[in-house]
Amino acid sequence: MAIHHRPSISGDISKQHSIDQATMFESFNKDVVDAFARNKRRLTKNAASRQVRALLDEVSASAFKLLPHPFLFPADEFEMLARRARALLRAQNKIVRHLCRHRPRADLLAQCSLNPALARYVDWDELEAGRRRVARVDILPLPDGYAVCELNFSAAVGGAELFDCHRRFMQASGWPAFERGGSPYANLRALYEDTLRSMEIDRIVLLDWSSHAARGYATPELARRYLAGIANGMPVDVHTELTYPSKWLGNGRGKGILIHRNFVYDDVTVNADRFDAIHRSGATFSNGLEAELLMSKAWLALLCDARFHPLLDEDEIAAIRNHVPHTFRLDEGTFAEALAHKDEWVFKLNVSYGGVDVLIGKDHPADALADRLRRQGIANWICQAFRAVQTIRHPFDDTFVAAEHKPVLGMYLHRDDASGMALRSNRFSSVVNAGSGAGVHWAAVVTEAEKAALLAAMDG
Repeated sequence: MAIHHRPSISGDISKQHSIDQATMFESFNKDVVDAFARNKRRLTKNAASRQVRALLDEVSASAFKLLPHPFLFPADEFEMLARRARALLRAQNKIVRHLCRHRPRADLLAQCSLNPALARYVDWDELEAGRRRVARVDILPLPDGYAVCELNFSAAVGGAELFDCHRRFMQASGWPAFERGGSPYANLRALYEDTLRSMEIDRIVLLDWSSHAARGYATPELARRYLAGIANGMPVDVHTELTYPSKWLGNGRGKGILIHRNFVYDDVTVNADRFDAIHRSGATFSNGLEAELLMSKAWLALLCDARFHPLLDEDEIAAIRNHVPHTFRLDEGTFAEALAHKDEWVFKLNVSYGGVDVLIGKDHPADALADRLRRQGIANWICQAFRAVQTIRHPFDDTFVAAEHKPVLGMYLHRDDASGMALRSNRFSSVVNAGSGAGVHWAAVVTEAEKAALLAAMDG
């Protein structure tokens, strides 16, 4: 089965629709945002935001621009989205297994815009089995439902710290901190506790890379706190490549070590020989480069390719049709038409992180856009139907001056255990990430009754 798909561009967009009712996220938070604004003096007195900032400083997360308060997310919509997210990940896994059994590994890597030379860093059994699969599904609230814009895979996928930011903020303010779904780190611990039973592991190393840490992203320190005492007191160490003990390197010396990787391979811009040495030592990576393969944007096009749908069940197909904006892989046959209708598309480089190389078609002149796409090879890009998000009005800093923002939500799945929601929100850019100036916080999942109890406590 060929991977390339040449769609009828306009026809594919027009067929897609959402079966969900209008999203509640914006309306659900109107009175919540107002309640926080009424309590801004109390928040200043209790130093809630300063206490949260102190937590982020403890894990060196200087890149996080923290919003002045957390948000809420309706529990019924969360459960619906969790079911749909699980269905999407099942669909992806079925296509993964099919391709692994019918195509050479080098071809699969190339189709995902990864260098085939990286095959040695992929755990091909884990790629198919998904025993240690950790994902963050990025979700756009729309006026008429929700759209999944990206699938991110990594044992250390970003933003999990925001759960603890929410909890510390609410505790400092003297208000209830709702923890439905738990911390992503608690679910990580449960996943590791389960998988360690079938592995010969006697040490966990939370490994960061110096070039990643230098960019202001969180260290694995918070993960270490959650994993402390796991498996009857198994050692849990934090290292970068600069502090990783040489005695654990060499053929077979890493046996019994589980590496929890706190970076993507693109972050290895220095000391690449050290990464190879750790890999050759026999240490087991909880997520090898199968994570990079799975989060290639090419999978969004594969999910939308109807020729793979006979592999899927009805729930999986419905999740794709109703929640993944139509996506196809750019090639010479679709390039001219996509460019002619650029205002309808978002162009995404298959291998890119943090919103880099995500181009909103309407924001770029056609000639400049064409040059940019060709410069990096048009086959390395996908086109995804542009969806205008439902904006939400909230403050960005402790002045509490409210303005309309574009939100993106992140749901974490440790295998099938869902937690959320991480929130990124940007006033000016449709590419919503820390690099474009987005603010971040947590949207706690609550029932209507729990929301009412919180509002009563805030006004009490």
